[in-house]
Amino acid sequence: MLSRTYEWYRIADAVPSDDTISKRRAGCLELVSNVASDPQLIAECVELAILGVSGDRGVASRLVELTVACIRNHQPAFPQDLSENALAVQACCAIAIGEVIGGDTAVPSRVRTLAAVLTKAATSVRPPVQERYLRAIIDTLSKSATDSLQQAAEAARRREPLSMVALDRIQPPTELGDFASFWEGARKAWRDFAAAAERQSQADREELEVLWWVYGGHSQTTGELLSKMKLGAAILCCGAEIADRVLVPPLSSTRDIVRRVVETSRKPTEQSDKALTDLVKSWEPSVLPAFAPPRGTADQALASSRPGLLPLTWLSLRLIESGATVAWEPEFTSKTKLSSDHTARPAAWAEQIYWERVARRIFVSPQV
Repeated sequence: MLSRTYEWYRIADAVPSDDTISKRRAGCLELVSNVASDPQLIAECVELAILGVSGDRGVASRLVELTVACIRNHQPAFPQDLSENALAVQACCAIAIGEVIGGDTAVPSRVRTLAAVLTKAATSVRPPVQERYLRAIIDTLSKSATDSLQQAAEAARRREPLSMVALDRIQPPTELGDFASFWEGARKAWRDFAAAAERQSQADREELEVLWWVYGGHSQTTGELLSKMKLGAAILCCGAEIADRVLVPPLSSTRDIVRRVVETSRKPTEQSDKALTDLVKSWEPSVLPAFAPPRGTADQALASSRPGLLPLTWLSLRLIESGATVAWEPEFTSKTKLSSDHTARPAAWAEQIYWERVARRIFVSPQV
């Protein structure tokens, strides 16, 4: 967020000068205009903002080169070496993505929604970072993403009264030569009316789909009662199947449904914190397709190139590739920067699955 440039830039410079902040703000605004039209750059920008510039995320990175160029356009003396500017680049990516999600700069609604949901996917289950300025950045980005998604979701589901005024104004042509203009006006009026009716119908169907799924309590993937499935498998199916039934962007209440359903009818011992390594033991080949993207798809490519954004999606692909026979833990930790031994409540793991699946849907959708 441009309004927080001073606070957020402190991860790179504890006491930045007014001149530095002015130049960084201008550079970040330029960066926003450059990434706003490219979903791939938006995804990379979120990942760098959350996880920083290191290893695979820094070498030969188009976004890093673009960020440095935007900064140097306003401060030519800014160093180009990542060993000197990594934190400054991370700060600028965070400021830019914060501006995309919740700032005053005009960006397409799909871009704003994509940035917000990728932020939720990248931060939902991660433990808090220790560095206080970075922790404040991530907390603010996550809250801003939640608020932005809720506003967009409410707007998409707003039920306006279906007006017949435009249809009532349609009058038959008085002369044969007026037929073309009459037909064009009539078609537009009917198209607008049908589109409004379809939007309301979609919202109604979403409510019915989710409520009947919750009421039934069965996984569509396996046909089993969720409460009788192994906990890890139930988490995977619950998060993914609800994410597939909601309109995007989703209402925040849907996330709460995911968290409640996965722990319903579970023993108290099953509701306590669980390590990812333990849950993955029940991610059998029969349940992985509920969540893992098919080969050759855009969201599969995204998960493969951005494991820090979609850690559990990356893991599902890795398990399918290896047949779950090869130790995945070291590679997972290295690529996602999330420990394979990380523990969280089953509800939190299910929410992570949910956010990743929703993010993938929005990423591949031409319209949101």
